[in-house]
Amino acid sequence: MKRQAIVIGINNYDFSPLDNAINDAQVVSESLDARGFAVNHLSDPTYQEIDDLVTQVAQNLSENDLLMFFFAGHAVEHLGYGYIFPIDIPSDSPSAVRQYAYPISKLLHATSGSRAARIFIIDACRTSFDMSSLESQILTEHIHFQKSGTEHHQDNLLLAYSTSYGMKAKDGGGANSHYSAALSSLLIRHDMTVEHMLKEIAQEVLIKSNLSQRPWFYSSLESNVSVSDLPHYSLYHSFVSPTHDSMHALCASPHDGTLLLLGNSSTIYNLNASGCARAYHLKGGTIAAAFHEGDLYLLGRDGTLHGPSTNIDLSHIEPTYICAREGYLIVLGPNTYKIFSVSDNTVTLLRSSPIKTNQFYYSAEIIDGELWVGGSYGSFEVTKLSDKKSKTKKLNLPRQEHVYSISDLNSDEVIFTCSSGKVYTIDKLTKSPMLRVSLGNTVRKPTSRRSSILDITACDDLINDFLFNPEKLPADVIETLSQHLISNDLMYSAKPGSHPLVAIGSAEGYIYIIDTRNWDCYQIVDTSGGRSTELIGMKFTHSETLACVTKDNNVMYYSPARIDFGRSLNKVDSITN
Repeated sequence: MKRQAIVIGINNYDFSPLDNAINDAQVVSESLDARGFAVNHLSDPTYQEIDDLVTQVAQNLSENDLLMFFFAGHAVEHLGYGYIFPIDIPSDSPSAVRQYAYPISKLLHATSGSRAARIFIIDACRTSFDMSSLESQILTEHIHFQKSGTEHHQDNLLLAYSTSYGMKAKDGGGANSHYSAALSSLLIRHDMTVEHMLKEIAQEVLIKSNLSQRPWFYSSLESNVSVSDLPHYSLYHSFVSPTHDSMHALCASPHDGTLLLLGNSSTIYNLNASGCARAYHLKGGTIAAAFHEGDLYLLGRDGTLHGPSTNIDLSHIEPTYICAREGYLIVLGPNTYKIFSVSDNTVTLLRSSPIKTNQFYYSAEIIDGELWVGGSYGSFEVTKLSDKKSKTKKLNLPRQEHVYSISDLNSDEVIFTCSSGKVYTIDKLTKSPMLRVSLGNTVRKPTSRRSSILDITACDDLINDFLFNPEKLPADVIETLSQHLISNDLMYSAKPGSHPLVAIGSAEGYIYIIDTRNWDCYQIVDTSGGRSTELIGMKFTHSETLACVTKDNNVMYYSPARIDFGRSLNKVDSITN
């Protein structure tokens, strides 16, 4: 699927120069570029330059592609037929329009054969001519002739105007027009279809223009189209695991894509898109597992670490988690963590680190030769593993959230997911934290909120008002009930290989899909599907499918997709019907 854009801005007309059209085209071009479009940008082009570019881009279009065309400059629309003005039009007279203006119908015709989705946006006036003049009558005849041959069978098209028919479009009081300013800001939103975006733009322009400019659009798009360059995740497969009444966790191999399901059951299962198969056996069940250079290390529920050629009793630290990477293996307990070196299947204890009373460890990860450990009340520690004499840096977040997961985000940052819905990044060099996004201090689902306050009140009317109509309740009642809501604990984080996004899983079963370029949470996946359960494992597969498991034994696969399912459905139906 190719995503192409033609962006044109013209200021320097001989007869009536504009101030903002080139600026408008620039900001729209930047927004489209940020969303992965191949942008073809022209400033002050001639008719021939416009025609050549449209022809060139149209030749490379195919079905399932997306073409965005944006024009800012002078234009007219007469009897429902539009013209945009190139830089070399000598005037805005009817005869000049007929000879020198670029017809919208020509743009439609040139791009119609590909079956690509087309979005054409014109930020220009839609004024028409006085029909009393001979020039206007000649233009009218020309319009009828052109329309009869070019404006039929325009499928999969959205045509948007910044103003209503017969009206002028305001150039704006700042660097951009009202319309282009709204368009450029909303183009980078991932959570909007194009139609939704244009409705939001219309509302914003109406307000800023004091109701004097009303944008319009006409659509024959065959599916929901978004300009987002990131995938949306759709559930395409789920099954109930055979390990009934078992707590689960997931373990993924970074080398071959192996994904293991483990838990109270003695059997460890290898997961795939069709189901699961028996892979390993460990009597008593497994708390956690980790791969290191193809070898699997298991942490048994009896506290024993099992490796290819080793069994180490760690029950005295009540271990809860292990991770392995870069020649090291870490075993984490609530109050202690142990650092082991791993070489030729030999596991050697290097260091044991207890913490002070009333604090707990929840997460650990090995990143670029350093061990990062997260704990309670905002505490975390960083230890350089290659230096046996390295002192552990004991640090704190600005707030006292618990650190539940640690992941390698990029070459410069580590990501922490915490209690109270907080997500931080930590600079790898300076170790300084930055709060990136807050996903809500307390649980987000109505069912979770209801469960939180049942001990305070059993009145259904009061609970329903608190959940759905809080404006009916006094502020002191809302405050009292809110104090008993459970924290929105972000327990898991996972990053795919090729997209600038991160998936963050909460204990109550929401997965937040976040663009890491601007920290926009553009999708929320509900893994519970309305069931009363918890999310207890989440990983990306090598194909960037998102796999997760819930406490009630359900395993789910969410597929990344950029093409709307409705379009795929229509395509299959058109062939099979």
